[in-house]
Amino acid sequence: MKKIILSYAIISIINYNNSKLLSQTSENNFGMELAHLSYNSLLSGVIGGLGAIINDDASWRTFYSNFLKGAAGGAVIYSAKRTLPLINKHFDNMFGYWTNRALLNLGNSFVYNASMNRDILDSYYLEFYGVNMQFKFKDDFDFKVRASLGTALMLGARFLVFKGKFDFSKTLKYGVFYFDMDKTMYDLSGNAGGFAMRNMIWVDPLLEKDKEATIVHELIHTYQFMDFTSTRNFLNPVGNEYIFTENSIMKSISNYVFFDIPAFFFVYSFSQSYNNSTVEAEADFYGQKIYKADDD
Repeated sequence: MKKIILSYAIISIINYNNSKLLSQTSENNFGMELAHLSYNSLLSGVIGGLGAIINDDASWRTFYSNFLKGAAGGAVIYSAKRTLPLINKHFDNMFGYWTNRALLNLGNSFVYNASMNRDILDSYYLEFYGVNMQFKFKDDFDFKVRASLGTALMLGARFLVFKGKFDFSKTLKYGVFYFDMDKTMYDLSGNAGGFAMRNMIWVDPLLEKDKEATIVHELIHTYQFMDFTSTRNFLNPVGNEYIFTENSIMKSISNYVFFDIPAFFFVYSFSQSYNNSTVEAEADFYGQKIYKADDD
């Protein structure tokens, strides 16, 4: 249990108050790109390394090898985030966004495999609209489909609290549930032009000049939700011993439901503040890339 608590604390520290690093304005564009690449690689590498020593062998060799796997996944995650503004500018269609999200899932799969001390290409985890698909390649091929508990709960929150008009065509295009904001949602979001939850975005339909930048900003937020999915594996030892025991009801449910809520909220909710937020700084950075996409 001490290793689990310490691991969450380390991830929270890495993700806390990096907004200045990720949002500072500089003429050195290469330096900014390097900062974002480093942040994603460091975060993913540490998640991979810590998860491996929790779930398998608590040795520096295990940590180091899986840190490298996770860092490689972080680099892929960075490339997906970095190319999203280019997709919006030059390939603004369903194929472009779905391909980009598949690339993001590849990077997160590297991190997930590392956090379980598995080969980097052991499995590919693909999530669309709250459906988690696992393609296992090592040994015999296996395919599993499970519903994301995180998305299910947030969809429930959407119908109970959050308002907005559902747009089917844009939902299909962007690979997330897309809603036009109404006044109630506008007030709940703090008068922002957009809002995001896991696999869901709301955008003010009256936006004109900054609408595309806002869409990219909110899509990046949905990507960030996935940055922490692998931290759920930190809880495996406790879950396997007390919750998902053999022949238990929860064990049976886990065959159909992907439990991705507790770890995410521990890291995300307690490591951010709205006005000094790492996730907002990162989303702003890529959203502003819309205006520079022609130069890239």
